Amino acid sequence: MKTYTDFILDITTQTDLLQELNLVLPFPEAEQMQSWFVSKGYHLESFDLEMLYQNQNALLEANEQVNY
Repeated sequence: MKTYTDFILDITTQTDLLQELNLVLPFPEAEQMQSWFVSKGYHLESFDLEMLYQNQNALLEANEQVNY
């Protein structure tokens, strides 16, 4: 499986992946977020998942495009 670093690299070239993530955010539970990443072929370490989960609302509210 790909890692969080791979995801960051992939969203720079696969805009549809980033758009899809923006459509499903925010996740009500961290486990649902992890499931989405697994379904896309990524394995997030617990610290990466927790950081993304805790900051997902701030990322959605940003005025600028945020590349996770």
